[in-house]
Amino acid sequence: MTGDNGLKGTVSSDPATVTPAIREAENGLTGHTAEHEQLQDVSTTEPDGLPVPTGVTAFAMDSQVLLSWETVTGAVYYNVKRSTIPGGPYVTVAEHLPADSNQYTDTGLTNHVTYYYVISVVKDGQEGGHSAEVSAKPRVFIINDHYENYPLGDIPPGYSSLLEQSEINNLAVVNNRDIDSRKTKWYTDGDTRNVAPEIVGNPTNVLWVNDKADAGRRGSYVVDFAPVTGGITAQVDFMQPKVVGDSYVLELLDGNANKIAVNLHLNASPVPIQANTWYTVKFVADLKANTADLFINGQYYGNVKFQNPLTEISRVQGRTAGSSLVDMFIDNLIVYEQISTTPQNLQAEGANKRVELTWNAADDVDSYNVYRSDQPGGPYRLIASGVQDNRYTDTDGLENDRFYYYVVTSVNERGESDTSNEAAAYPNDLPPPAEPVRNFRAIVRDSQLTLVWDPVPGATYYKLERATSPDGPFITLADRITDTSYLDRKLWNGTRYYYRLTAGNVGGLGSSAMADAAPAAALKAPVLISAESGDGNIHLAWTSVARAEKYIISRSETNGGPYAEVARTTDASYTDANVEIGKTYYYVVTAMNGSQTSRISNQRKAIPYIAAPGAPAKVERLWAEAGNGRVSLTWQPVDGADRYHVKRSTASGGPYTTIAVTEETAYVDSNVTNGTVYHYVVSAVNAAGESADSDEIVALPARILTVDPTAPADQETVFNNIQAAVDAVPADNAERIIIHIAPGTYEEKLKITKPYVSLVGSGMDATRIVWGDYAGTPSTVGQPGHVGNTFLSQTVEVDADYFTAANLTIENSAGPRSKVAQAVALSLKSNQAALESVRLVGYQDTLYNGLRNDGGRHYFHNSIIQGDVDFIFGEAPAVVMDNVRIVLVSQEGGGGHITAGAQRNISDPGYVFFHSHIVDDASARGTYDLGRPWKDYARVSFINTNIDSDQFLTSGWLASCAGSCKEKYFSEYNSYGPGANASARDISVNLTGEEASLTIPQILNGWDPSVPVVMPHVQYMPEVVVTDAVFDKNPVHQEDVHVLIRGYNQEVKGIRNGHTPLTPSDYEARDDVYSIKRQYLARQPEGRLHLTFEFAETEVPLTIHILDTSGSDIGRQVLAQNDGWAAYGQGTTGGANAAPSQVYVVENRKELLAALGGASNHVPKIIYIKGTIDMNVDDDNHPVGIDYYRDPGYDFEAYLQAYDPAVWGRDRLPSGPLEEARAASQKKQGERIRIPVGSNTTIVGMPGTNATIRGGNLVLENVSNVIIRNIRFENTFDYFPQWDPTDGEYGNWNAQYDSISIKNSTRVWIDHNTFTDGDRQGYETYFGRKYQMYDGFLDITNGSDLVTVSYNVFDNHDKVTLVGGSDSHTADAGKLRVTFHHNVYKNVGQRAPRVRYGQVHVYNNYYEGSYAANDPYLYAIGVGYQSQVYAENNYFVMDPETPVSALIQILNGDRFTDEGTVLNGVRVRISDVHGSLRPVEWKPVLYHHLDDTDDVPGIVLAQAGADGAVPGDTRAPMWLENAELSVSDIGPNRVTLTWQPAYDNIGVAGYGIYRLTGGKAHLLAELAPGVTTFTVTNLAPNTVYSFVVQAVDAAGNWSQNGPAATVRTASGGSGGSGGAVLPSPVPEEPASDGPREEAPLNPEAPVSLNKALQMTVTDSTVIATLDADKLSRLMAETADDATTFALDVESGGAGVQVKLTGQALGLIAQRHADSVIRIETDLGSFYLPVNLLDLRQLARETGVSVDELAIAISIRPADDGLAEAFADAVRGQGAIPLTAPVAFTLTAETERGGPREFQSFNTYVARAIRLDGEVTPYKTVGVRYDPLSGKLSPVPTRFNGTEAVMLRPGNGLYGVVEHRKDFTDLAGHWAARDVELMANKLLVRGITHDRFAPDRKMTRAEFAALLVRALGLDERASAAFRDVAAEDWFSGAAGAAFEAGLVLGFADGSFRPSEWITREQMAAIITRALALAGYDKAADVSVLARYADHRAVSPWASAAMAQAVDAGIVTGTPATALSPRTFATRAEAAVMIKRMMEVLNFIQS
Repeated sequence: MTGDNGLKGTVSSDPATVTPAIREAENGLTGHTAEHEQLQDVSTTEPDGLPVPTGVTAFAMDSQVLLSWETVTGAVYYNVKRSTIPGGPYVTVAEHLPADSNQYTDTGLTNHVTYYYVISVVKDGQEGGHSAEVSAKPRVFIINDHYENYPLGDIPPGYSSLLEQSEINNLAVVNNRDIDSRKTKWYTDGDTRNVAPEIVGNPTNVLWVNDKADAGRRGSYVVDFAPVTGGITAQVDFMQPKVVGDSYVLELLDGNANKIAVNLHLNASPVPIQANTWYTVKFVADLKANTADLFINGQYYGNVKFQNPLTEISRVQGRTAGSSLVDMFIDNLIVYEQISTTPQNLQAEGANKRVELTWNAADDVDSYNVYRSDQPGGPYRLIASGVQDNRYTDTDGLENDRFYYYVVTSVNERGESDTSNEAAAYPNDLPPPAEPVRNFRAIVRDSQLTLVWDPVPGATYYKLERATSPDGPFITLADRITDTSYLDRKLWNGTRYYYRLTAGNVGGLGSSAMADAAPAAALKAPVLISAESGDGNIHLAWTSVARAEKYIISRSETNGGPYAEVARTTDASYTDANVEIGKTYYYVVTAMNGSQTSRISNQRKAIPYIAAPGAPAKVERLWAEAGNGRVSLTWQPVDGADRYHVKRSTASGGPYTTIAVTEETAYVDSNVTNGTVYHYVVSAVNAAGESADSDEIVALPARILTVDPTAPADQETVFNNIQAAVDAVPADNAERIIIHIAPGTYEEKLKITKPYVSLVGSGMDATRIVWGDYAGTPSTVGQPGHVGNTFLSQTVEVDADYFTAANLTIENSAGPRSKVAQAVALSLKSNQAALESVRLVGYQDTLYNGLRNDGGRHYFHNSIIQGDVDFIFGEAPAVVMDNVRIVLVSQEGGGGHITAGAQRNISDPGYVFFHSHIVDDASARGTYDLGRPWKDYARVSFINTNIDSDQFLTSGWLASCAGSCKEKYFSEYNSYGPGANASARDISVNLTGEEASLTIPQILNGWDPSVPVVMPHVQYMPEVVVTDAVFDKNPVHQEDVHVLIRGYNQEVKGIRNGHTPLTPSDYEARDDVYSIKRQYLARQPEGRLHLTFEFAETEVPLTIHILDTSGSDIGRQVLAQNDGWAAYGQGTTGGANAAPSQVYVVENRKELLAALGGASNHVPKIIYIKGTIDMNVDDDNHPVGIDYYRDPGYDFEAYLQAYDPAVWGRDRLPSGPLEEARAASQKKQGERIRIPVGSNTTIVGMPGTNATIRGGNLVLENVSNVIIRNIRFENTFDYFPQWDPTDGEYGNWNAQYDSISIKNSTRVWIDHNTFTDGDRQGYETYFGRKYQMYDGFLDITNGSDLVTVSYNVFDNHDKVTLVGGSDSHTADAGKLRVTFHHNVYKNVGQRAPRVRYGQVHVYNNYYEGSYAANDPYLYAIGVGYQSQVYAENNYFVMDPETPVSALIQILNGDRFTDEGTVLNGVRVRISDVHGSLRPVEWKPVLYHHLDDTDDVPGIVLAQAGADGAVPGDTRAPMWLENAELSVSDIGPNRVTLTWQPAYDNIGVAGYGIYRLTGGKAHLLAELAPGVTTFTVTNLAPNTVYSFVVQAVDAAGNWSQNGPAATVRTASGGSGGSGGAVLPSPVPEEPASDGPREEAPLNPEAPVSLNKALQMTVTDSTVIATLDADKLSRLMAETADDATTFALDVESGGAGVQVKLTGQALGLIAQRHADSVIRIETDLGSFYLPVNLLDLRQLARETGVSVDELAIAISIRPADDGLAEAFADAVRGQGAIPLTAPVAFTLTAETERGGPREFQSFNTYVARAIRLDGEVTPYKTVGVRYDPLSGKLSPVPTRFNGTEAVMLRPGNGLYGVVEHRKDFTDLAGHWAARDVELMANKLLVRGITHDRFAPDRKMTRAEFAALLVRALGLDERASAAFRDVAAEDWFSGAAGAAFEAGLVLGFADGSFRPSEWITREQMAAIITRALALAGYDKAADVSVLARYADHRAVSPWASAAMAQAVDAGIVTGTPATALSPRTFATRAEAAVMIKRMMEVLNFIQS
């Protein structure tokens, strides 16, 4: 909005119009270029006596500048001169201006150019000197308001307030000239509220923000404008007559989302703000960087981060204080978009004759210009242009020991930006820091480390690096730290990290220091069981702690500490003898080990005494009941006591006065004063003496007011409502008054303003205070309960000190936030407020903890707080939540934030939660977190919290600010439960034990409300306090779970699990500490264990989380006894005994090499491989290729020519320069990819990271005791294979490099790895032989011995494993003892294994191969020279013609034994077909269990491979060659089919019976396994039918070429002929069902229906209907072929509802049944197919005629609550909302009944949302938001200019978002762009935040989920599959895919979600998806013939594969192969779905 551009700055005859001189300089190139500038001159006369104009100002506008000056007495006229260079030369632009003029407008200027002006006077024919120079830069302003042309007393146009304008809050333009000019239009006689105070220092018009009437409502000004997405500058002048710090004078925000970017909060102003003083504040903001520079009065005050991540700014506003009566004046409000983003945060540092400049990188700029000046403020000289980086070094003639001043601009195609802030530098000859770094150390945290050090003299910054080895390699964490500490987050517990810190300054880097540490989970705190006295000492006992090495005993003489250390011990008990008799001590115990200290234990109080011999024991269980004027005491009797002394004090700990001696065990003290706190003890006495005093009990008698609606009210002591009782309390009340509230629900809005009031109910469930006010949204204005402000919505407001509440519920019943926004249950502004057993119920903002007189200490105990968003919020400095249950709720909105801290002071303790329990309500939806900041210094800590939520955000906290934030301090200690994830916390600190050792008195400044104070009617409910309720069934970690019982005079009666009581052996009770025994817990199943503690009057639950980490630390696992040859003798332990310093996590080659330390490093070590490590990289981990290794003399083409057998021959090896160059190249590659491994090493893949070694060769040579597990070895290839013409008859290409080479090494375990060629190279052939670039996967040679190879997958490779490298290596005799078991050999050619010499046990392995595979099958086991292979129970699945003899190859060996071999389902004996073989001479004994051969496929395929990535079963069932389908019992209407069983590698799971018609197969029935006959019925007589039967296995693989038969049915009737069996046709598999047609977006010009349109407006909704008569006439005039009709409804952004009667739809449908009505509104459009609903059926269901039906289509903006929830969900996905959400609904209505909403349709329907501008489709997507689940789902979207068209078979809440996602492992991948497009569209997800794993195989569940997302289908639960549970992550996708007919499951009712999917299976499912979306273009199967492997396509899949190929969805791998039965990778699945979406026009890139 551009405001008035009139008289501001003009000097007229009225001095009141003079502009104030306060303006903000921009630090322009002259140093003082302002938007609008005024200079005051000191001298007004030149030396020759001619006057000089003064008061000159320059005011910039769009393409013009307004100049003003003070008139000069005697002037004849004026001349105006201009220059574009500061200081001239000037050109006269106006002359002979009249003497009485004082302004001139210079027009026709170029925007964004600075102009410089001077004015001169002409008098007596002579021209005087120039005025002072002024400058201005014209530009296009968004806002340029100075209020001069606006009427006084009213709000300016374009302005608004956050609250409605009224007589108590308003905006008005005012002027100080007289009192009438200061009145607003709301003024009435005598109304001082609407008369502005004196406006000091500004005689011009200003804007008055009037907030004088209501301290509960902020005054405000608001200006909205079109969103700006780049750089934006905003400034304003302001003044407050009375400064109130809680004011925000200028705020920039996204007006749509109402999220603040930056603001100036007066409390946070870097400039002290004085009353009646004008200030100018300016923000220079960059939306891309989310930062802004702050200037006040032209001075730079730093760069600030946005409080919320925003992509646009569309509003400026200011707000007065919300808690005070205050005024604010503003002037000169200016906002403009930067043409090129202004550089921010310019920093300059001087060095030796040079200056280093840095600044924030600006977005969308081409380059930077650097300017320099010798003086502050300029003028500046350009010293560098075209600078590309955001840093520059100036060496241009600089001198040391003087200052230089710099500014920087940016440049793009639109021009040059404003200048940055000015930065000064002082070059000098400064050397690097010389002092060493001292005291550099690491503080251990859970998954974090804090590095700290002492400041180094002379250092201005520090560089910090990290490694996992002391020798590196190091990565840089931060290169310019200016603090002396650094928090390193998201680390791996137990891994030792090494840090190098280097001090630096502008002179360079100086000294370094090293530190190392391993993060660790919090050390558990002991539970202090007792602190007892009796002999003058204090005896302490506590629970022991695992991992503790010793315990620290500490004590204090003050409750809550601070504590001083007394002693250290390794025992779990201690006697403190150094005590003073009678003194009170407070004890705590802390556990510690070498790197950690736990949090302190619970505190115990003890008083030493010496018991007299024979004196009674101490009195136990003293309790009190308080009343009005009395205190009743009871206690347990003590054996041997004659009497009891009752003692009392008014101070804790005494001194006590004996007030009674009694023989009873009870006493009533009536001599008390109400409101006084009394401390009681009792001692037991007999003739021998007196016992020690009992534990102290505290009681407070008090006056009681009773509230009971059923009782007669006397208005003195009995009242019928609560407020009446509160009002009866004296205003100056100074003593505790109990308001006891009878059971019932009290619908009251309660306000308490008097101190010492206690609300005491009759129980949390018995007494409820309920009210339903709410802040509301624009749509709720005027509705009951709408109050328009959060702080007016509370049910109970407390604005008084010393408030307490107990035993009741306070509820705000307004409803979910999506409907009513904020609604407070309790507003608590109190000091020393305590709430006991209180439930607070609400949604957003349930509990407000506010300030009272800048204080606020609040304590909540044993209570429940329920809500969703920010439901514990406020500024209170200290709030303790002690054992509070936090309930997460939801309804229509999803997710939320528990806290929203807003502490005013950085030192405030903030919110501290102890021992609390976070749980999901049944309604919980979406994602929750522990909190987000609201204001100032948000500080929140959770200590010992059970985050028992399945809805929790992984990172735990949200960084985005909900208001105005300076800094946030979020922390946790020992969180546990499903929502706890210390390693993922990225903005919070995981506290150390010392930091978490806060006590309640310390937090609350000496006040300890945790000590029970017994008051009248207050019931303290028993509680179970636990610090860590997690039990690990791993025997190494098993510990008892200890809980502390606070019974409050109730004893534990028992503990039960469900209905089953625990026995005494299941737990131990020691005083008030109960220990659940580990023996009991170890018997419980994993998951949540819910125990119940039974008390006399109540029950208390306890949840213990049972988990089992047994075996989870894969790095410490060792080979089990008897597990193969590697278990022989010493066994194989690898690095299991590694010290913590020898445990490494490595992510690249350099780190792996450093961790291994070379082949000679035999120190035990564990190395975790994390992610993918590529070995073909340089030393800096940059990828390298063949050119990196190639010797200069090597040329492959020349090599081929030189050694062509036709030239070189076949009888000698290649030699000469080319061969030498090849060998040198090969050697260079080998030096890089061959990785030596030393002894005593374990190398394992970190679970869940898809650990991969790519292109590498691990070499175990001359070592022992090595374990390699859980790693994917991929693509180990040789760039330079050698041609050997002497190898075989025709020669061969031979490669080097195995994935693992074992040479002369022993005790090696290779387990659960996957070996694959990955993106294989080398299919070419040269010299007629395959160019073999791959050697073996795993070779065991050169005398190696004692090796076990288990549960590995060897996939798609030729040569797998050699055992023994040569017949001539006789030293191998007696060695090479190897076990191979439970491995998968899939599509491998040979050597599985090939054995020489060794005794090799090969058992329970699964082989699958084919002669047609990429690596054609040759043989499995090679029986070589002197080998002795014992093969047992191995399962082979080969081509049907494979002979038994082909399973092995005899290679100069003669001994072989096999038992239990199965080939293609048949038991065979290999040795029987090889008559020359003799049995081996040994019998294997080193194995655990021999699995039956039939079980092998299922076991091995389910368990083998790395990270569970095991290839599934892809082998289809097969039929015997003579299999037939027999036909019998041929009748007129039936035939019976019979067949022989099929066979399968694992087992046949069922059969399908198909009928062939028209070349397509239709499924008639699915049958169970074992059924081999079926009767077909309902046939027609004398008709030819063809049938085929196919078999399916459990993996869904269907057989090929099942038996078929053709038959003619009998004629029927008495004379009918009999049937006959006919020759059978070639069978085909079933085709997809017929397509469902999509309603097209018709491209023809639509016919407007607006002539028949009638509109009304109601409830902010435009309702449009069609007049039937007008429509009938309109249709008569319309062309017959028209099919697209349009309704354009203008609504001004409001909601629209279009009602179409059945009659109207019928008129349109008569023209064409496929007609579409486009309903277009300001918000968006809806394309309604007239046949979308079956109106006739609907009419029948509702009992009306079609004409009585009406279809209502609504297009509405979402309400604020839903919009915020939508925005939160979008940001939760890492996306940016581009539009507000729009709700599309369709309902059917009749006059007889209510509306019936249709959420889903049977066809795709289009709707469109308008965009603010064109978008980039590649990173933009339409989404649908489900308020119930809080889920955000992508929708098929195409973009048409400024419109997003979304296609989906259903309605809902839609929006458009921008999302960009990159994956680090896609660099250079063939599918990178397509996958990242799909990720941008929210369709595919990575396995981690930055890794996609493109080559990992895709499961059926993953594919179903991807397809459902791509089609925009709703996930829905379904019981269709027996192996899909409702809680499975994929259950909704599986259900949706089933209901849509995309997946049908298997005959046994299973889905088999975890099995991998093949390419042909994907093609079949995708063609069903095409049909679902209306695509019906079939393709002839002949299109498959161009692929070499087309015959490998299963018959059932051929039609689908043909359609997918024809549509371009499936292409070859490579182009000549379909690879139909190859498992699809994640990349292939993503690309195929993307292509499908392109075919359907569902996606744009």
